[in-house]
Parts: sequence; structure tokens; C-alpha cells
Amino acid sequence: MNVGDINNLTDEVVSELSKWQGSVAEYDEAVRLIKNGELEKAEIILRHLTSKPTIAHGYYRELFKLLRDKIKLKFKNNELETVIEMVTEIIHLNDAMLNEMARYWSGVHKKKRTVGYFSSYSNVKVTEVKLMLKSAIKIGDKKSINLAEKTLKSIEKRITPKIK
Repeated sequence: MNVGDINNLTDEVVSELSKWQGSVAEYDEAVRLIKNGELEKAEIILRHLTSKPTIAHGYYRELFKLLRDKIKLKFKNNELETVIEMVTEIIHLNDAMLNEMARYWSGVHKKKRTVGYFSSYSNVKVTEVKLMLKSAIKIGDKKSINLAEKTLKSIEKRITPKIK
């Protein structure tokens, strides 16, 4: 499909684009709120925008930035269960986004796209996963230790340059 060839857009793409019009306005409002220091209001909007999986990775990026600051504070205050819950939420939201990207773009490109194809859009950072791992080790949460270790390996695989 050529860029701008509206006649060839599928119904799904048209539907997706119409949903984004309202979402983009909400996203712009969230960014404005962040700039004005109204972080709780911005978080509410960003949580709404990511409540259903979407390919708009910027929504997740901004939400995760807000959550990272909270995670660091919770860790500092020794609220380890909360740290684990928040990082687990980030991992699950990120996975949902990547799965949606693979589903959506596979349809648009009429070619199977895997989650790995979109791994560069991942918004999970080593820092928060390490805090999750430290928290899980301190309280002996084996399930969270496993998730953190698996996620760290995934990040390492994503950021390690491939040698040809």
C-alpha cells in the first residue's frame, strides 16, 4: 500500500485511526499535565489509554516513566511487595503492547509479525526489573524472582548487539 492511498485502507485500520483521534487528544493532555507537575492526573489518563492493548507505544513509555519514580520511592521506603506489583504490572502491560503490535501489523502487512520483531519498542528498563529482583529476593518470592530473571535475560538479549 502506498502512503496516502486511503482507498486501500482496511476497515480495521480506519477503525483504529478513528479511535486514535480521541486518544491522541488525551495523550496530549497527559503530557501537558506532566509538564505542569500534575502527575496523578496524568497517570489516570495514561492508565486509561493503556487499559486495552494498543500499538501506541508512547502511551506506555510515559506511564512507565511516572511509575519508575514511584517504584524507586517505594523501594527506598522498603515497600517491597508494592515494588514487585508495580514492576509486574509494567512487564504485563509491555507484553500486551508488543502482542498487540504483532497482531495489528501482521494484519496490515498481511505477513506474520512476531513479538520479537517489535522488541525495540519495549519500554521495560533494567533498573526497575533489578529493583523487583532485589525486592523478591528479600521477601523470598520465587515466582517474582523467576519473572525478574526471565525479563532481565530478555532485555539483555534485546540490547546486546548481534555480531555477524
